Amino acid sequence: PEVADALAAGRALCESDGSLARVADVVAAREAPARAFFDVPGEAPEAWPSELGAYLSALAPLIPRRGLAVDVGTGDGAFLEVLAPIFEHVLAFDRSEAQLARAGARLARRGYVNVELALAELGDAHLRERVASRGGADAVFASRVLHHASRPGAALSELAHLVAPGGVVVVVDYVAHEDERLRDQQADAWLGFAPKELTGYARRAGLEGAVVSRVPSARCGDGPDGHLDWQVLAARRAA
Repeated sequence: PEVADALAAGRALCESDGSLARVADVVAAREAPARAFFDVPGEAPEAWPSELGAYLSALAPLIPRRGLAVDVGTGDGAFLEVLAPIFEHVLAFDRSEAQLARAGARLARRGYVNVELALAELGDAHLRERVASRGGADAVFASRVLHHASRPGAALSELAHLVAPGGVVVVVDYVAHEDERLRDQQADAWLGFAPKELTGYARRAGLEGAVVSRVPSARCGDGPDGHLDWQVLAARRAA
């Protein structure tokens, strides 16, 4: 009763001197600078936000198996900006020393110390052994690699050898297209793949539950291949 009486008395005092009526105005005044800051018009940034790693780290707990990821043909390490914040350890390899140097510089700028770079080619025995010594990878990624392979089906089989039982192989590549310029511009051996080709490769590699999702070109950047639709194949090795 005493507390209730005190609250009632305080409310009555605030009403009598008008301070209660000003509460909403005070709150609005405090919020005004924030509203003004975010209401400034401008164009949406095209580049990845510098805080992307923080956003991806927030998603990491949603992935049950994230001990080891392998990034096949990492190139300049662009995909590592996605993998490093999510997986505990990433092994990224490429056959080009120049590309690995670029990837190393990228990692240094971001401060990622959980990524190991290696000079290797898909199919190298020492690479298989290296991954096997860790029990296999929870996830193996090959982003825009398959269309450079002389035998894409065999390449996907090699990817399957790197993944642990119950792990997943993820392939990012082009939907079949007719842009012959990319053979010269990017040394492409294949002009993309039909979804059934990818699922067929996965099945013959012993992978299960293959699913292909299309990625519209609007999401694929402004590089020489940015006008193409991409696709993502995900398939799992039996547990």
